[in-house]
Amino acid sequence: NKIKLIKRMGYGYRDTDYFFLKIKAAFPGKPR
Repeated sequence: NKIKLIKRMGYGYRDTDYFFLKIKAAFPGKPR
């Protein structure tokens, strides 16, 4: 999972999915 995230970071850094993933990581308590 972590490796995939790191790879995604290099591939689609400005990807919306990555952005949302970062938000989720920053706010694990929020559903979104």
